[in-house]
Amino acid sequence: MRRAATILLGILLGALAAGLGIGFFLMKANTDRARLADEVAATVAEATQARDENTKAIQAANTKLNASNTEVAKAQALIKSLQEERDQIAHATALVPPPPKAIRGWQDAVSLGQELSLKLPATLVVDGNTTNALTASLKGSTLADARILGITPYDAARESELLASFTHATSVSYLVDNRLLTGSEGSINGTDGTLYVLRIRKDGVATHLLWLRVSKKNGLDATTALTILASIRFAS
Repeated sequence: MRRAATILLGILLGALAAGLGIGFFLMKANTDRARLADEVAATVAEATQARDENTKAIQAANTKLNASNTEVAKAQALIKSLQEERDQIAHATALVPPPPKAIRGWQDAVSLGQELSLKLPATLVVDGNTTNALTASLKGSTLADARILGITPYDAARESELLASFTHATSVSYLVDNRLLTGSEGSINGTDGTLYVLRIRKDGVATHLLWLRVSKKNGLDATTALTILASIRFAS
């Protein structure tokens, strides 16, 4: 009986030891699995952060590259414009300031907004003088459209609109007060006069858009138109 109890106790102790051993290895396995899971999660997080940082770095580099390309394109366009301006100046008609006799009785028109001044015949009146436009019309006219002159900051769309109104046009270029005036003069359908549409440029940049109408109806001729243009002076 005692021997059987001893055997049974041995079996129980062995089972207990085995159970404890298995439990220890299971606990260790679970601990190792949790540690590995944490390491994997940390590695994934680091990889994700590295990927995000790399993406941001690439985006920043692309932004800088695009900005550099834009600046290079602007510089190239300016160089091309300067070259064109230099070539056009060489062939432009220089308009010298009119002598006092030629503009006797004319009025001064000063536009602070446009940073320029010019002389106008007594038959014209300034009816608009803002930062957006300097305009002059025929004094006391009963014409539906008595506007004779308009000077605005350069507007490519407006320039295209005016040029599209020509039925016949000739390219012209003038040099006035160290500014290049280039564009066209020609006829408009339904009128007997001439329209000048001129882009004013300085250092390769278009600064102003000028249009001027002359006709028998408004009493202005080509000579008067050129005298008006020759009288323009710029603030800088």
